[in-house]
Amino acid sequence: MDKSSSREVVFTSRDTLIMALLMVVAYMALGVAPILYGDLLIAGRVNAVQLSHVAAADYLSVGLASLFAPRFFSLSNVRRTAIIGVLLNTFGNFWSTQLSSEWLIAGRLVAGAGGGILIWLQYEFVARNARAERLSGLYLAAYVGSAVVVSTLASDVLVPRYGVNAVFASMGVAALVTGFAVLYGPKRMAPIEHSTETPGDHIERLTMPFAAILALLSVFFINAFTATLWIYFEPITAAANIPKSTSDLAAILSLVLQGGGAILAAMIAHRVRFLPVLIVCSVIYILQAMYILWGHLTIPGFLMFSLVFGGLGYFMVPFQIALSAHCDPRRRAVSIFAVPVVLGAGFGPLISSLTISDSDVSAGVTIALICSVLSFMALICAAGLGRTRPQRVPVA
Repeated sequence: MDKSSSREVVFTSRDTLIMALLMVVAYMALGVAPILYGDLLIAGRVNAVQLSHVAAADYLSVGLASLFAPRFFSLSNVRRTAIIGVLLNTFGNFWSTQLSSEWLIAGRLVAGAGGGILIWLQYEFVARNARAERLSGLYLAAYVGSAVVVSTLASDVLVPRYGVNAVFASMGVAALVTGFAVLYGPKRMAPIEHSTETPGDHIERLTMPFAAILALLSVFFINAFTATLWIYFEPITAAANIPKSTSDLAAILSLVLQGGGAILAAMIAHRVRFLPVLIVCSVIYILQAMYILWGHLTIPGFLMFSLVFGGLGYFMVPFQIALSAHCDPRRRAVSIFAVPVVLGAGFGPLISSLTISDSDVSAGVTIALICSVLSFMALICAAGLGRTRPQRVPVA
């Protein structure tokens, strides 16, 4: 049996759908972040600095939980593990309705811990698929589509009628419903390449080629960049005297383009070389950070920024996964891909919180720019140290 077939496990369409639901639940708070965090600011539940701490808690808890989940849970009982993750996420979201200021961090830590467990399961599932880059793109598109629906409802219905707590409650209900669905999901996942992996072997998963580490480092920094700008949509537009309604519209349009980018990438990822795509996207992101920092921000300009910003975000992911698999043929980097994604997304807001004030988040945008440059440098180094010259993504 060849390597590709040894890591491919046959799952049903129902399994694939249920794993998509896990991703939707785990990432939902991050998808609606601009609207959710903006409304928390307006409601006086947090200030700009506290908002950065809450965002960091949301992202970092997901990342750390997905990193250490293999230490405490086994893939031999996927349903039980998923139910634990769902219950933590549900409790954290409902608890968040009762919290304000720095105390809100506690609720987001619990919800994020549950989400991290679910994300770990979802990426382990993706790593066992022969077309990992295609499946990841489709999953991202499904998640973004759900985030668009929730963001639109939050902006037009939930928050105006019931307040920002309705958003937390709706995410809690969605997680609870998903808990029933996982009872019909996959029971177990076989180890990749028939390894003898045990719950304590997660540290070995971190042992991989240096090129793969650089590839994941590039992912880490680009997500630090995107998350920092993402959570500051409302303060950035407010500083430019752009209405909150425009900020909400920009967030929704950005989400729509995120979904479109994920679908497009899933369709073409196996036909084009990943390195040129990643280089072009990285350069565009650097230019976007410069525009926000030094350009004259207008409503049309910010809307265009949002479209490009969103379109590139998840468009890059299948190509980043392809780069990770290219640098590490055993796909260890792919199976922990979610870790640098969400840890980076937490790192950006956390570092930014040390530099911004309640009335000025421009220093946070500078942090985002630095992260985008570091991501580009790590990308070039990873490609240079890869096992062979850049290839097209394998499809079988």
